Amino acid sequence: MDSKTTIPAQLAELVTGACAKGQRTGGLEILDVLDALTAVPGIRSHHRPVFHYNEYELWAGPLRDIDYLERCLTRVRPLALRVAPEWVTVIPVGADKGVLLLRYPACAGEQLLRVDELEGAFDEQAARRFRHELQTLADHGLVHTYTRGGAHWMVGSETGTIVLDSWHALQSGSPSDRVEMLRSVDHALQWQRDLPTRRAGAAGRGRGLK
Repeated sequence: MDSKTTIPAQLAELVTGACAKGQRTGGLEILDVLDALTAVPGIRSHHRPVFHYNEYELWAGPLRDIDYLERCLTRVRPLALRVAPEWVTVIPVGADKGVLLLRYPACAGEQLLRVDELEGAFDEQAARRFRHELQTLADHGLVHTYTRGGAHWMVGSETGTIVLDSWHALQSGSPSDRVEMLRSVDHALQWQRDLPTRRAGAAGRGRGLK
């Protein structure tokens, strides 16, 4: 992959090439695409069918699910949230599947890391900004139902900016739903803030057992 200006075109070429060269038919073409993406140096995946390359996310699946995700992202677009991705393109695969390409502009040029890959606490400014944006979401009557525990949070490798994936989990929320979302965010942020202390304590206990 070259510069960020050509990454979408290169990824699209990769997907269409995998379809053309693949051996599978009858709705299984998407498996050739998954195999091709898995083999590309620099593309990371914690679980197929979701892949990441720099600030880009690729998601392979049924077009009906991609259409639903587009509607969810359209709902939050007026809020200009940095935690949400922007829509780039969909590359059709077979008759009813495709590869969706999203971009997190808040993490331009960075790797998107999972929370469990971090060695220390969140950047405090990034944590406050993340909390503010989730408050904005709640203030508009919406909730992201996958905020609990940080499993669907990603962090920019250079700036520490925190973003969210799985925006198909967006829905309208009651006042209690919104309070619960923010409570889960506060809990996860505090858990990560306390991580260095917990690790130091564990290391001290380990030395004491020697």
